[in-house]
Amino acid sequence: MFGGSGSTGPTRDTWEWDGINWAQLSSTGPSFRLQASGVYHLGRQRVVLFGGYGVDSLGNTIGFNDLWEWDGANWSLLTSPSGVYPLLTVVSPHNRVYYLTLTYDYRRQRLVTYGPQWTDNGGFGGVLDWIWEWDAASGWVQQTAVQRPLLHVIKLMYDQARGRLLVTGWPVLPNGSGGGPAGVYEWDGFSPAWQLRSAPLSQTTLWSDEYDSLRSRVMRVSTDGSTWVYGPTQPAAVFAHGNGCTGSLGTPSLVPSAPWTLPWLGDSVSLDITNLPLGVAVMLMGFSDQQSGGITLPLDLGPYGMPTCFLRVADDASRLAYGAGNTATWQLGVPNSVSLLGLSFYVQAAVLDPGANTAGLTASDSVSGIVGGR
Repeated sequence: MFGGSGSTGPTRDTWEWDGINWAQLSSTGPSFRLQASGVYHLGRQRVVLFGGYGVDSLGNTIGFNDLWEWDGANWSLLTSPSGVYPLLTVVSPHNRVYYLTLTYDYRRQRLVTYGPQWTDNGGFGGVLDWIWEWDAASGWVQQTAVQRPLLHVIKLMYDQARGRLLVTGWPVLPNGSGGGPAGVYEWDGFSPAWQLRSAPLSQTTLWSDEYDSLRSRVMRVSTDGSTWVYGPTQPAAVFAHGNGCTGSLGTPSLVPSAPWTLPWLGDSVSLDITNLPLGVAVMLMGFSDQQSGGITLPLDLGPYGMPTCFLRVADDASRLAYGAGNTATWQLGVPNSVSLLGLSFYVQAAVLDPGANTAGLTASDSVSGIVGGR
């Protein structure tokens, strides 16, 4: 948490909550401001703070467009107040920005802003459909090629599991007011337009949204007392299924290559296989964990020179996976057919490991997957 107000006026304090207690970490850094946007930049492993507004020495309301970064001990300025991102000077030099939302696009490794609304010294000025993106190499770049809705933006979020930006807000009418249903719009960062996906609330209701990364859902609490959950009706998923056996580098493990590389229709599921002595594995994929060609699963592979190892998935298809170092990547395209929604499958790797046992093979842990639709 940054900022606040003390007995002597506005503060620049930085505080941290560990689940039990608050601790003050710093009293320096960005100048005091209200309604700044903060987010965790996973690629840089830093908290970043952008925008907001304050008051200058003459009492005029001023906006900020500087970008700051917190490394756990100190604040550092990433872009100056006179940086590329345009401070609003449409009406006067004292405009301020509010409802400017900021999030981190994990897949493209960029900060993204959407909005904002602006005012001139407290009077409503208008709504802008700005989308600006920032990375360390390019700085701020305005996204103008993508069709986007003009909204009174409430919240901008990133859905890691689906690899999509989500924005919620009211459509803006020609007179500048909000009108029509409050929608949820999505963009994958690559397609030519944002898409309206849901409109569950009326324009007279305010709300607070937050993305729940554990359940891959957006949670909404509304001022009318209702609680909403937003997400796909059939989400894609990959779950831990069965244990592997220990090799010369430990137990080979299967994990999604990224949070969004799940078995979505029309996309590719991607898994990384770790702890590979030779960087090579044979991937087994099947639609059963009970039978494989008349053999009951799981099958104890100890009699075949692989003690403590088990075959846990049907061998309906196999593919060689190889990579650099001790990790390989396995990918499989998922057809864009709704008939596959909810289909379960299982994956396990047979790992070449000459020093592990007499067979020279170990078995990874297994995972189960469910085909979903975004």
